[in-house]
Amino acid sequence: MEDGIEAARCYLALKSIVQEWNLRGIAVGSYPKCLGTACLPLALLNDEGIAAGCEGDLNSTLAMYMLERLTGGPAHFGEMLEVDELENTIVSSHCGAAPPSLADTGGFVLCPVRLAHTGVCIRYTTRPGPITYVNLVGRKNNYRLCAFLADAQPTGMVFEGNPMKIHLHSPFRKIWREVSTHGFGHHWMAGCGHVANELAEFCRLTGIRGVFPDRCEEA
Repeated sequence: MEDGIEAARCYLALKSIVQEWNLRGIAVGSYPKCLGTACLPLALLNDEGIAAGCEGDLNSTLAMYMLERLTGGPAHFGEMLEVDELENTIVSSHCGAAPPSLADTGGFVLCPVRLAHTGVCIRYTTRPGPITYVNLVGRKNNYRLCAFLADAQPTGMVFEGNPMKIHLHSPFRKIWREVSTHGFGHHWMAGCGHVANELAEFCRLTGIRGVFPDRCEEA
């Protein structure tokens, strides 16, 4: 009960900040001090159209915002946690701050966050469908954006949080070669829909280096 009240207070505080400053996105340094406190508030804000990233990752929050604008729905915040080269799949997940609307037909539950065994996070397996997997890193004149296409598949609770199992359109080794060559980061955002072409045009217009492994080219 106390953890739920604390999470509710955090949500109302973040909501007040968003409204006061007319924000479209917010990043919270949730690890480790806010672990289990900010998870549920961030999940709810994402479902309300406010790009909300955890671990203070502003670049990933910007990527979430772009995906939300392009797809018309919230983005999934995750990391590449497991790779199966034979199936050409990746499991992407995080501790439990993903928007409830991305849950599959099994719905979601509220539970303590896995690392701290306290607080409140949201846990579910992610619904299947087409996605665009995106990473944004850098600053000022060296921003880099990577995007490739995949399809989320039905999965079990293979990671205690919000697992999304995605089947890649291009071979994993080809993708990983581009990821490692250009120094992309460990947080990856998944937008519901195939919008790599739109992101490539965005990179062309802004001068950001865009890496698109499915297209075998840079923008």
